[in-house]
Amino acid sequence: MDTLKFIIEKDTFALIGNGNIYEVTGDVSKLFSTTSFLETVIFGVVTSIFGALIFLFLRYFVKPKLVLSPKCVRRERDGQNIFQTKFYNKSFFNIENVKISLYVCNITFSGGSKNVVYEELEIKDKHFDFITGTNKKNKEVNDNCIVITLDEDLTAKWDSNDKYLELQISASHSISGFRKTYRKQITDLDKSLVNGKFESGQTFEVINVN
Repeated sequence: MDTLKFIIEKDTFALIGNGNIYEVTGDVSKLFSTTSFLETVIFGVVTSIFGALIFLFLRYFVKPKLVLSPKCVRRERDGQNIFQTKFYNKSFFNIENVKISLYVCNITFSGGSKNVVYEELEIKDKHFDFITGTNKKNKEVNDNCIVITLDEDLTAKWDSNDKYLELQISASHSISGFRKTYRKQITDLDKSLVNGKFESGQTFEVINVN
């Protein structure tokens, strides 16, 4: 194995090894100057901090922004009661891989401790691959707003004020890829279960359908 040799002479720096000679001409002292080394370190630190700031910006600002309804509605369709709740994508950009879960929660007590028992409710659409953002939404149909329809009788499970609903929705931002889960508790059966239907758009107003 050949030995590597360094030769510094005046304005020439040479590296000899494996039968080859590599030369660098110029002010050789700059290659080993303390100032150049400090500049390199400072540049590395600054770029690292800048990269971290960009990451934090993406982490906290470029993420899904969802708004969940504080109520459910009951309306009649084809002679049967249907139950619905709603959410909308407030993000400027699209969201992807949206997962929806709705639970009825029952508070129980055991040995002086309070426990919450979750029972998942059946809904018609639990997953969306894609929901548009506010920048590209269709203003005629408001396709950034989603009405969730239950696939069972809500009042058979949510039958007292000792229970409440919890809506959980998780989604990924289409640009940053960051994922966030939103949770909304719907309490007070008498006030939160309203007859009618949700008004179209980014609102949770309920209108009478009779």
